[in-house]
Amino acid sequence: MATLHLIRHGQANFSGEDYDELSPIGKEQAALTGAWLAQRGLVPQRVYAGTLCRQQDSARAALQAAGLDLPVVTLPELDELDHQNIIAAWKPEFAEMAVLRQWLRTQEQPRRAFQQVFEAAMGAWLAAAPDDARYRESWPRFQARSVQALQQMLRDSSGCGQVWAFTSGGPIAAICQHLLGMDNARTLGLSWTLANASITRILWPASAPERASIQTVNGFAHLEEKPGLLTWR
Repeated sequence: MATLHLIRHGQANFSGEDYDELSPIGKEQAALTGAWLAQRGLVPQRVYAGTLCRQQDSARAALQAAGLDLPVVTLPELDELDHQNIIAAWKPEFAEMAVLRQWLRTQEQPRRAFQQVFEAAMGAWLAAAPDDARYRESWPRFQARSVQALQQMLRDSSGCGQVWAFTSGGPIAAICQHLLGMDNARTLGLSWTLANASITRILWPASAPERASIQTVNGFAHLEEKPGLLTWR
């Protein structure tokens, strides 16, 4: 049996000008995840990551902490959903992220306020027609490309014992939906619970990728070893 470790990127720089970079906590989370996996002998033969900086940087931090010098295969299908476009479609005044950041600074609990905005925007996206012109990518298309990423990794890594893939909460939730047969509401609910740098494990027989199954979802015990490293946003 081969094992695919779907690893959510470390915490992004929520309060900075560029969200698509790791916060100091995010860098530590990614490094700890790589070291933790390597210490348990779960050393990869192949490593994937989406194109986003927070995904690529998480992969590099994890590999460095694990003492591994492996190339990272870039797989665009592992990219996160376009949260900026999704929020702007729901609330056009937030089309400029600077406006949203300024509004969040006025809120007593900025992270909770953002979560409320994002949940409402995501709900509208899931309910929208597939050809709704407000969205660059529809929910069905996002689901399809997430599953495409899974299938490509299983197919291309059939001879590997261990595989690491650094991605985001959206693709992980969509892949779980595909493998577990969940509806959209449950999939959205799962996405909110996925911790930064958490690990979701998928097993498959090397000769039969179509028989892939989930072993664990959202594993974050390694992050609880140090206070302050368990985050969701």
